[in-house]
Amino acid sequence: MFEYNGYHFEPERNLKECEDKNLYTLSKHLRSDRELGMCDYDWKKCNYSLKKFYTASCGSKCDLFRCVENGKLYIPGEHELFEFI
Repeated sequence: MFEYNGYHFEPERNLKECEDKNLYTLSKHLRSDRELGMCDYDWKKCNYSLKKFYTASCGSKCDLFRCVENGKLYIPGEHELFEFI
């Protein structure tokens, strides 16, 4: 488990082959979580950096991370920590 921007995350797993086939398939599983608000957009609640997120994860190679506080799965993107549904 690691902490990033005041939240705690646990590395969950890598994407399954059926989830990672192409951008179209993957995008069906992604959505913005405005409640969490980790992004570099105008509506952000806190700053987000893909590089800093993975640095905080202590070198985890996982694609998906579970937030301890809300139980949701997330996938780090270039500009946003996306909710994975």
